[in-house]
Amino acid sequence: MDILETIKWLSDLFESYGLSIVFIFAFAFAIWYLIGGWINLKIARRYAKTIEESMRTRSMPVRYRRISGGRGFRALCLMRNNEIFERVEIAINLADRDNAMHYLLSPITRDEDRFLCWAFMNIKPPSSIEIVPRKRVKAFYKSIRKFPEKYGKFKLYKVDEIFDDEFSIFAEDVGAVSTMFPKRIRDHIMEMRGSIRGISVVSGEDFIRLAGKASEKTIPLLLDLAWEIGKSIAKD
Repeated sequence: MDILETIKWLSDLFESYGLSIVFIFAFAFAIWYLIGGWINLKIARRYAKTIEESMRTRSMPVRYRRISGGRGFRALCLMRNNEIFERVEIAINLADRDNAMHYLLSPITRDEDRFLCWAFMNIKPPSSIEIVPRKRVKAFYKSIRKFPEKYGKFKLYKVDEIFDDEFSIFAEDVGAVSTMFPKRIRDHIMEMRGSIRGISVVSGEDFIRLAGKASEKTIPLLLDLAWEIGKSIAKD
């Protein structure tokens, strides 16, 4: 069967069973939407439990609220001990599992569950530092050009070939990198290189922003990393 015959066959099929085909596809997508939503709900509950277990000794009972649209949630953690952080806010954004096209396009779009954390400190960081995965460096340079008042003073800080092959560090004061992000923290970042999507510390603001891939394994590690960074800044 050549292409023209195939097209004619499909055209005849649609003319004969058009409404039935549309109904079948609509029904299939509706069922998949419900299944995908149920899967996301189960995953969200597991992530919430993981956050609670990770923050149990650090914070008061965690408060949650659902993100608009239903794919994820936000968590508020008020610290028991305000020595380093006053509070930690976490956003979990879930992949678009209720859309059947997600499974076809995710290898291209790289859609994944995302973790975003704002750890609010009791002191303001002495310098601004951005740690950017190498594959996102071009986008960061665009931000520098677009917002010169915010990023105009940033300079590239070279660590070593191994680290620089995975991440780029930009800092207002390159001398502050070794104190705010000493080797032990950089080594920890390298161990988690497949899960970190960006780290921001902004002078004049009181929080550390950490973005990464969400999973039951990575969430505790990302929170531990935020604490390590906070301790290093507070010590400095």
